[in-house]
Amino acid sequence: MWPDEKMPVDRNGNRAEIIMDGDATIKRMNIGRLYEQWLNACSRDVTNRVRDMVENDHKNGWQQAYDYLLGYYEICSPRMRALFDKYPKPKQHVEEILKDGVYLWLPTDNPRDSMEAIKMLKDGPYAPTFGPVTYAEGVVTDRNVLIGSLYIMLLEKTGSDWSGVSSAKLQHFGIPARVSNSDKYSSPGRNQPVRILGESEVRLLNSVIGSDTTVDMLDQSNSPTTHKYIVNKILRSDQPTNIDVMVDRKEVPLGNARSNLFVKHIMECGGVKFVREIDDPIRAQDVENQLKGKG
Repeated sequence: MWPDEKMPVDRNGNRAEIIMDGDATIKRMNIGRLYEQWLNACSRDVTNRVRDMVENDHKNGWQQAYDYLLGYYEICSPRMRALFDKYPKPKQHVEEILKDGVYLWLPTDNPRDSMEAIKMLKDGPYAPTFGPVTYAEGVVTDRNVLIGSLYIMLLEKTGSDWSGVSSAKLQHFGIPARVSNSDKYSSPGRNQPVRILGESEVRLLNSVIGSDTTVDMLDQSNSPTTHKYIVNKILRSDQPTNIDVMVDRKEVPLGNARSNLFVKHIMECGGVKFVREIDDPIRAQDVENQLKGKG
């Protein structure tokens, strides 16, 4: 989390609220996010230009702004542009734009391809602010950066309606499982498991907080024994929100999650045994202290 003054700002004063990794769009193949950000940036700047037209020419600015908007709609959504030919209300529409900004109607069968629309908007009178941005202390980027809005939905379960729980339903192997339609309403709490760490998340955690913490988190999610230990400790604690050490690894050692046990058993049948070895002496001593209950 950064204060506002540290976030990048473009030459027109648009300041970013979130900095995103551009590679994520390609990795997840969420290409529509690029169209949305570009079109929203265009709509923001078109709204500002409409406001300037009206303020600079109170007599004819309304019509000039209306014609300017129609040209923008023709590029982005020809079907939206056709509606204004059928129901022309220049001054009323410009007043709505000044109040709420531009809202585009982009139907699924829009005759204008999104990439084609962006190419037409990029260098014309509707182009968004696209250039180097400035960070705190005057640091300017070498490349052009687009600052535009995105519609973001926060998908999160809360405990206010009993839909968020820490104890997930387990499948017969003891691993968290999805809630089926048959048991979705069988209890007052919705035993939907939290999202288990995947390959990408594990790599990111390892690089930031180290493997010890990452392994501990995975064990809490995949080991029924560890999970029961945590639940019992919370219920029996005098201060459930102020517990120094949640899991005593002398009582519940790592490496006994169901998924680990399956692999260990199969490999041991073939004469192979896994041994944990830590090259870093500082980390090795830290793990040893944890197992001895010293830290």
